Amino acid sequence: MLYNLVLLLACVSAKKKYNVIVESTQIQMADVDSGVLAVLDKEDLVLTTTKFGYTLELSDKTAKKLKNHPKVKYFEEDKEVRIASFLVNDVATPYHSNSYVTTFVFQKNSPWGLSRISGHVDTYEYIKGGGKDVIVYVLDTGVDESHPEFGGRAKLKYNVVNGSPNTDEQGHGTHCAGVIGSKTFGVAKDVNIVGVKVLDRHGAGSISRLVEGIDFVVDDYLDEVSMFLNGESKYSKKPSGVVSMSIGGEKSEILNYLIRSVSEKYGVHFSTAAGNEHKDACKYSPSSSSTSLTVGASDVMNQVAKFSNNGECVDLYAPGVDIESTWPGNQTRIASGTSMATPHVAGIMAVYLGLVDFTPEDLKKRIWLDSESVIVSEQFWSIFSGRQRLASLTQLYDRLKTHKTG
Repeated sequence: MLYNLVLLLACVSAKKKYNVIVESTQIQMADVDSGVLAVLDKEDLVLTTTKFGYTLELSDKTAKKLKNHPKVKYFEEDKEVRIASFLVNDVATPYHSNSYVTTFVFQKNSPWGLSRISGHVDTYEYIKGGGKDVIVYVLDTGVDESHPEFGGRAKLKYNVVNGSPNTDEQGHGTHCAGVIGSKTFGVAKDVNIVGVKVLDRHGAGSISRLVEGIDFVVDDYLDEVSMFLNGESKYSKKPSGVVSMSIGGEKSEILNYLIRSVSEKYGVHFSTAAGNEHKDACKYSPSSSSTSLTVGASDVMNQVAKFSNNGECVDLYAPGVDIESTWPGNQTRIASGTSMATPHVAGIMAVYLGLVDFTPEDLKKRIWLDSESVIVSEQFWSIFSGRQRLASLTQLYDRLKTHKTG
């Protein structure tokens, strides 16, 4: 009896979670379902189903069969992902009033990161109404939508963390959202923020949660576009969609594929964190994505932050050291990490997209061309790679002032 129980427990413990991306179209989906799921034994479990495929709990026997199935495009064991930042302290600075000059606004005594990307010392120059027709999806720990800094523009619309409340229990997501679009700490002051909770109160998650989160992003974005086309939307032009992912984990072909697929098929833009291991970003995901803008962290001296990942997969750098932003409970915090650099670039994307409807490929090129070669790196190869560049709005502003946006 005891022997049989041990065998049973061994069988149960042998089951693992896998992410499966299938080759399909909408018309073929039923055939794919019957073909792929027919491989499963009765003890195997279908945990989630998305338009991209499945998250399954499988025995080793089934996993081996499914991995080589002709209708399976990607097959991976589920992997952990985590936030890409660390908290420094809780010092806050008071907000100082703005002065208006034509369509540009000057925020005096602004956070250093905002000043830096607009080419000033202690003032942030930004476009009035910047990002108002753009939706930025923050895949993270959630967003405190009641924070007054968001002025009602932030909503936590989806939660894939089972058993967790529809709030930001950790704070990381609210901090990132604040860098994107809060009134004091944000790049795009009028952007619309949608929180997608994929990480728990410890800042931990998985690729399977990211797959489910990205699936929601596509559905929600298409709904927003459809409402605009039907004259039922608040937007003055077709809304653009951006995903900000201040997340990192082992390299995942599935995650990189989804970013590429969603960008190409639906026109959604991605800003992703390089990671904080001080290693080659190409060894991690989503930082190894060739489609997203992968962002490393720089400090106030325009040096690559000591913790920031680097290498050929890093497209450019943005402020990521001692960054003040929003925190749950009507608070602010200062944090460091490529997590803080990533939303700077997501906000920059929103500013551009509020003016011109770029494709993801074209916007990535435009932002890179408009960045500045001012970053100092300890990596010798970067001197010749052309990648030691700081994200910047100054060239865009110069063109706007001469009536050129492209």
